Amino acid sequence: MKQASISWTTSSTAFKRLESSGRDDGGTTAVAKALIDHALDYGWDGKNGGFFEAGSTFGAVHDKRKSWWVQAEGLNALLLMARLHPRDPREYRKLFERQWQYMKKNVIDAEHGEWYPDGLDAGGSAKANKASEWKAGYHGGRALMNVVDWLGEGR
Repeated sequence: MKQASISWTTSSTAFKRLESSGRDDGGTTAVAKALIDHALDYGWDGKNGGFFEAGSTFGAVHDKRKSWWVQAEGLNALLLMARLHPRDPREYRKLFERQWQYMKKNVIDAEHGEWYPDGLDAGGSAKANKASEWKAGYHGGRALMNVVDWLGEGR
């Protein structure tokens, strides 16, 4: 099972369910939280930040790349959890901020635009081709639009 992918699945599933129903039945949020917590327990890089690509369900990470789309969905998922659980001891807001700092340093090419395929701290290269048949604007665009929308709610 891909640990890091849990963030994408959780965020996407919870967001779509909440969006389609217009409300949370409690179960959606609980499942989303459990999956995010699992991704943090088994797929989060506690030293540098960011989510690793893959690992066994309850064991060691075996693919230490940090794919751009996993980081985007992780950013989205952490802010979603911060909004839903603002007083949780995991401090999702701090993890979200740490994820954003990680992405600015290792994933986003601020000089030339676009995102590197893999985090620079995890085997990625600033010279890597940023376009491929698998690259789409969905993950990054959705995550950043949600972040801008959610962070701007109080204004």
